Amino acid sequence: MCFNIKRKLTKEEMKELEKKRRAKEKVKQKKEEERREKEKEHRRKEEDRKAREKERQREGEERKAEEKREKEKQRKAEKTREKEEKLKKKRKQQKALKIEKEKNKRKRK
Repeated sequence: MCFNIKRKLTKEEMKELEKKRRAKEKVKQKKEEERREKEKEHRRKEEDRKAREKERQREGEERKAEEKREKEKQRKAEKTREKEEKLKKKRKQQKALKIEKEKNKRKRK
């Protein structure tokens, strides 16, 4: 049987209890520090992930803008080519008309 008898602790017992209390406190502090480190690491990983996501989004926007510029460039080139073709065709027609007029003039003479 265990009786709960109150008595004064000896110096050795007090030292032993203090030692145990310090050891428990040390373990507790170590666990708390590990928890903080894990939180810090988790936060850092989350920030990295967000930064990568932003970078991907920015690259996508840049790519879209580049594609848009390229399309605009191609459209302008196509328009220019069409204008040149029309001009060429018009010159050819005018030349043909001029030649036709010359023939008609010669026939009249």
